[in-house]
Amino acid sequence: MRHLINIVDSVDNNPFEKELNLIASNLDQIADDADDVSEDADPAQMPATPAPNAVPEIDYATKEDNKKVVPVLFNALKVTKQIPANSTVEDTLVEKEEKGRISCIRTKNLNSQQVLTAAASLGLRETPLTDLQAACSGQFTIHSFITPNNVTLTVVLAGRKKAAAAAGAAGDLVLTGKDLTPVKLGLAGTYNSREELAKKTKLAVQKNIKNEKISKALVELVDIAMNRGKGQLSPESLEYIMPIRGMISQDFGEILAPLSLAQDQDNINFPSGNEKLIDVTVANKIRYSVKALGGSGTSMNSLGSLLDEYEATLTDEGKKLLFQNGIKVWRSVNKKEGKVVDKICYAAYLNQTPEYLSYVTILGTDFKTFDELKQLLKPLLANLDYPGFLKMILPATQAGHWNINIGMPTDSNYYLGLTDKRPAPGVAGKFSYDNDPVDGAANIITYSLGKGFEFMVRRGPNKQQYKDIMNDMIRQLNCWLGHVTITSDGALEITSEPFGNLDFEFDYHAPSHIAGNNRPGFLIVPPSKGDKSKKNSKSEIEPSPSVTDAEPKPKAKLNLRPVGAKPKNTKVKEPERRERRDQKSTGLGRERRT
Repeated sequence: MRHLINIVDSVDNNPFEKELNLIASNLDQIADDADDVSEDADPAQMPATPAPNAVPEIDYATKEDNKKVVPVLFNALKVTKQIPANSTVEDTLVEKEEKGRISCIRTKNLNSQQVLTAAASLGLRETPLTDLQAACSGQFTIHSFITPNNVTLTVVLAGRKKAAAAAGAAGDLVLTGKDLTPVKLGLAGTYNSREELAKKTKLAVQKNIKNEKISKALVELVDIAMNRGKGQLSPESLEYIMPIRGMISQDFGEILAPLSLAQDQDNINFPSGNEKLIDVTVANKIRYSVKALGGSGTSMNSLGSLLDEYEATLTDEGKKLLFQNGIKVWRSVNKKEGKVVDKICYAAYLNQTPEYLSYVTILGTDFKTFDELKQLLKPLLANLDYPGFLKMILPATQAGHWNINIGMPTDSNYYLGLTDKRPAPGVAGKFSYDNDPVDGAANIITYSLGKGFEFMVRRGPNKQQYKDIMNDMIRQLNCWLGHVTITSDGALEITSEPFGNLDFEFDYHAPSHIAGNNRPGFLIVPPSKGDKSKKNSKSEIEPSPSVTDAEPKPKAKLNLRPVGAKPKNTKVKEPERRERRDQKSTGLGRERRT
């Protein structure tokens, strides 16, 4: 660590000289204290010298270490001209430590080459990742460096898409999820016309998106949307964004959709809060939800008072009970009503799902909350390793007879001895359990209860009644689906469809080690791939009806394609979504792999 500071401290015009000297002084004091201890120490109490062939224990940088490294690494980035001169530490690097993981340095707006160049200037040597380092992120690229004094640093490149790197294009891309949404771009609010929104969007892109190539591509997309489909991305822009078309279609599509569909003088409003359902309102009348077909679900809380309004219309007591216990049970008016994990436990208890009843047998009694579940687990897990825990809960994951072990972590087959293929390092499964057996086990069980509930709704004896309830309720919303796709030839395909023409399905998804990460909700069922009647061959986007027009007509699907473009398959294309390794698709909805 001292070596790092000496290197940077020797650079002319060092703007962090004072801070670095202070760090160096502190480190020297730590070293002196350690020498004092060693001089006074009893040799008999000293640890034994390791055997010559012993594998040395890895000295991972602590939270305190990384906080001291951050300004050093930041300065190296500036000295090697990897970042603009006006960059700040807060916008570039941060020490980060999450529950059960080692401390790491997480970057902002940096790519691999920038980090590697700065690290090389400090004499850092890149080393292979360990399992503990790999567990710092399952989404972003991670680099491991060892200092001259053998401290191992872990650097996570937030926004560095693995898919982009593998594809070869967008290799220097730095972009995280939701960076291109109206809220993240600072565009929340009301605009009096398409033209005003287009101008403000271009300014926001140029201000917030540091990558010039992606910024150029986004501006091109704005122009195409404003021309209602006339034009295509330039070849260089298309090549660059190819690996991330899905992300752009989903997030930036919230802006492209109203630019394409609104009348010239319609006002356009983006909600400023964390709105889960309505992404944009056009002309104070037409509400669009810009979602990916078959993508992640939307929380039941996004329906708000509609749940109460719909319940008031139900006269059939059996249907009302299904609605209350299977749908409305997931709504929380405020945080006092319990965490998501508590909701899952209670819903499973209320509906007496097969998985829940089996867990009651295993644990010895009922439980209604996450904390009650943890208390029941404590004595059972005292001397139980991860494979033993998996064997204990296996009957419960099979209790529903769904032909799948409901809720088992992705590494379960390996630790149950069902495969010789060692799982990739990750936080879920064994790592989470070993870090905190009770909490890890409770999350896995809660996750399996949530997935079991989903299977009960989708496949159980009342599946049709549940489906009818979902569709009837959501169709009451005066809302349209907006779907944006950037095609492989650089064109835009934008469709809109009234919610009344769509089907909806119950949905629950979350990491098995964070069962409460997402609240159960609903998702849009993609239209049948064989139904080509829902698409037409219009060459331009047709604007939505103005506020003075009649209500939108059902089945009025709007399509965008530049004039003269080569005809393509007429199927509705689903935006590319971030791969979820622990789930697969079937004709009945998404399932978790065993």
